[in-house]
Amino acid sequence: MEYPLETWARHKFDPKVKCDFVANNHVESFNSWLGNIRQKPITGILESIAKNLMSKFGKRFQRTVEWTNTIVLKARNKLNSNVSKAATCELIWPSGNLYQITQMDTHMSYVVNLGERSCYCGEWQVSGVPYRHACAAITHTRHDFENFCSDFYSKSTYEKTYSTFIHLLHHDTMWTEVDNAPLDPPVLKRPISKPRVKRKREVSEPEATRRSSVITCSICGVFGHNKRRCEKAPTAA
Repeated sequence: MEYPLETWARHKFDPKVKCDFVANNHVESFNSWLGNIRQKPITGILESIAKNLMSKFGKRFQRTVEWTNTIVLKARNKLNSNVSKAATCELIWPSGNLYQITQMDTHMSYVVNLGERSCYCGEWQVSGVPYRHACAAITHTRHDFENFCSDFYSKSTYEKTYSTFIHLLHHDTMWTEVDNAPLDPPVLKRPISKPRVKRKREVSEPEATRRSSVITCSICGVFGHNKRRCEKAPTAA
């Protein structure tokens, strides 16, 4: 197999990470940040990235002021969804922190251990948010669901993450000169063809969709012409 299971199969994810996300949206976001910045020198690219990070860190830190929950918003929404799904589960409580949960739509049974924060389905350990089976057990204890989420999703952890800031920089003309040898840019070799602007896509990555060029008339609904050339358009009196 070309890629190890730990990089794309959820059941092989490291439970210490507390993330079940498979997509690479953060890479796509970074690529969209670059945009036209790619044409700048390396110092200009780094300065633009630093400015974007400064703005994002500040906005995300200020966002926590409006929060009333003890966990981040996305984890709270996911938890609410799992709590609603817990209504389809049947519970057996022998004693202590152990529960046997039966999912009625699939008739599958799972053992939940609230003390160890684990469920045999593995969803709770990987994501860090109690899944429907664990939510059914927590409902029986009448405890707060948010207390069983990983600390990675807590408001305090979020604040610590964005409490630091990117150090500000003056314009490069104000930088302190050093005695080291000047660093010259690499020799530019222009290819014969037009320089490539778009990034190379992976083999498994779908091609970018293009907007359809087919014209549809808003009056008659027929393809191939617009309302200006439509024969059924009302004429001016």
